[in-house]
Amino acid sequence: MACLLRIQYQMNQLSSLIQEIESMQVTARAEAIKSKLLIWKSETDAVLDQEFLSYTPEVDDFRRRWNRPMVGNSLKNGIIKKLRNARTDLRLILQSEQPVVKTKPKPSLPEYAITDYAKALYDVE
Repeated sequence: MACLLRIQYQMNQLSSLIQEIESMQVTARAEAIKSKLLIWKSETDAVLDQEFLSYTPEVDDFRRRWNRPMVGNSLKNGIIKKLRNARTDLRLILQSEQPVVKTKPKPSLPEYAITDYAKALYDVE
């Protein structure tokens, strides 16, 4: 099982990155932002490579979406969309690694617990 805390840490960093990009006014800082994003992406890729040795669709989705060109009216909107997609993908990875809790099926009522009124409703012929 993967170390979920490391993935959660990478996901928690996204909020500050998104806020920093939303507050960005001019594209003069675009190169600095792009380098921060590439550092975050390489760290996240390293975590995913260490934790998921075999193929998982969720990790593949993260990589595929990140490698797509940025879509949007501006660089800022494209980066924000990419980061939000990354947050969604990491959330799905975390969910896929959570242990599955199986619910027990509800037991059927024994015959003596069914009232005469219920029997009359269902025994109509």
